[in-house]
Amino acid sequence: DLMNRCSVKASGRIAWEIFLEKFQSPVTIRNGKSLPIRPNHRIYPAMETKTAVDWTALWKELYRRVNSNYSTLKEAFLQIDKNRDGRVTKSEFR
Repeated sequence: DLMNRCSVKASGRIAWEIFLEKFQSPVTIRNGKSLPIRPNHRIYPAMETKTAVDWTALWKELYRRVNSNYSTLKEAFLQIDKNRDGRVTKSEFR
């Protein structure tokens, strides 16, 4: 469901760059024959703004949230990782 929700079509593993691309706004382009593609961020509409990302603050917040919910996240991944190999496959995510 996560892959489908992010419009990723894959049968197994995918490169993380391809997955993360789905969180970026489309580029507005013109070829002279069609209408421009309107930027529209499907996952997080606030990303449509043209402000610079403060990556340091973003990573600090992500780190804080993961640490504050570590036991819950670990339990969730342990429930998903059926064969306990330390990796979560697409089929296990279903």
